[in-house]
Amino acid sequence: LRISALTAVHLRPLLKDLPLDTPLIASHSLVALTAVAAGFTNVINLVIDNHAQWFCVVPGCLNLVQGPANYQNFLKMGVPIEQLQLAGHWIPRDVVINIPQD
Repeated sequence: LRISALTAVHLRPLLKDLPLDTPLIASHSLVALTAVAAGFTNVINLVIDNHAQWFCVVPGCLNLVQGPANYQNFLKMGVPIEQLQLAGHWIPRDVVINIPQD
């Protein structure tokens, strides 16, 4: 997490022309870390794994997790409850569109 956060600081200029209240949904923690480092106030991080690991969460934003066990494990790890929310699984539409026929 520390190395990713240090890298994110160097990427801040990529976002400098966007308003800081622009909603930003990140599918990778490095994008969310960059947005938080740049001062964005409405950042959502889609946690990429169902195994609680520090490098998957981003301090200072809302981290959406896919499963209840992952949610509980992040709470046990000390992630503040106001920065964590259970969202359920996200699956690409192309994968699920034909489930009724399959």
